Amino acid sequence: ARSWLQQDSVMTRMCHCRLEACDLTANGRHTDRWLPVMEGMALLGRTAAGLPALWGSGHAAGGAEGIWAERDGGLAAFYERRRIGAPSRLLAQVLPDGPSFKAGGDSEEAQPTLRLALDKDAVAPEDVSGYTSLLRLIDAVEQGAWLAQEMLFSAGAPTWHMTGIGFIRFAEPGDRQAAVLELRCGWQTGQLRRFDAQICDAGGKPLLTLNQMEFEPNLPE
Repeated sequence: ARSWLQQDSVMTRMCHCRLEACDLTANGRHTDRWLPVMEGMALLGRTAAGLPALWGSGHAAGGAEGIWAERDGGLAAFYERRRIGAPSRLLAQVLPDGPSFKAGGDSEEAQPTLRLALDKDAVAPEDVSGYTSLLRLIDAVEQGAWLAQEMLFSAGAPTWHMTGIGFIRFAEPGDRQAAVLELRCGWQTGQLRRFDAQICDAGGKPLLTLNQMEFEPNLPE
């Protein structure tokens, strides 16, 4: 761990994290070799801090739900294309768009804030909440980002790959249930798509914020 610092007025320590998986032999036995899967940095605080929203939660009048319902069979067809089974389908419904914003990159027109209702039974089965359900919210953001690419861009989503996440912050969940995913594509070029997201409860208070989920095209598997 590194030295203590202040993050959102809370004393916090930056820690390096690395996830590794045990290698397997051809017949499925464990070996003594561990292979890196991913790595990143975690901010570990002594006490919980409040989680500021990335933007004001809410929605403006719009017809996103109707537009998507008429396109390729809606969410069910999207999940079929992504080959995601029913227990892992975390998005329940496309909601009317939130306020528009000016994005960077090649975007010349204002972009919408996409809003998606979450399937609470899939996100927190049997009303179980806490660390595990918060991790499932990250899966929900990724699913929303793939859906957004199909909705916002004419073609090409299958040839893109998620390559990194900048920063994730969690709130103390308590007894609050995640209800709505709000997603913005803040940067888009032919070589990079970058999404920011927040997941809020029914009252509009954020449970999770995520900055810079990045996608790049035509990378090797």
